[in-house]
Amino acid sequence: MQVSLSIRTYFSAGFASGCFRSMQSTGQKMMQASQPVQSSRRTMAITLETFFGRFLFAAVAMLGHAAAMFLLSFSDASPAIVAAAIVHGLAWGARGPLMTAIRAEYYGRRNSAKIMGTSSLIVQLGTVIGPLFAGYVFDQTGSYQLAFLTLGSLTGASSIFFVLARRPALPQRLRAAAEAGEL
Repeated sequence: MQVSLSIRTYFSAGFASGCFRSMQSTGQKMMQASQPVQSSRRTMAITLETFFGRFLFAAVAMLGHAAAMFLLSFSDASPAIVAAAIVHGLAWGARGPLMTAIRAEYYGRRNSAKIMGTSSLIVQLGTVIGPLFAGYVFDQTGSYQLAFLTLGSLTGASSIFFVLARRPALPQRLRAAAEAGEL
């Protein structure tokens, strides 16, 4: 129980991303050994994204994040924690690069860094607030269940934004340039 509780605490401490960031920095040898796996995972992600569409694929990935949180909220057994980490990792690996590609395609290279920086600030709010919220809930209730249910529900609900997202309209000056064949 104590081991799984500490793993759950660590899992929430990075709002479900810290363990994957630390896994990414475990060393060059692991990275080199995992290249074939990463390539096949990227190929699978591109195939699914092409078939289902970018935004639906991103929405499903967000539901994967939510499913991992729900799994954590209802079980403290080690296999469930490992399963939640795997589900979250697959969702993170699918959604993360896709968001970067969509931003670059929609807003261009000129604005890509500004958009990426601004959106990173917003994303990092979850990294800061998530663990504080989970700790507060645990202090009040003696359990992480409500925290993970709340965070999972918010994450799942956020998938609707991907379903509703549409390509932004070109500004008038760029639309005129595109019609004149200057772009």
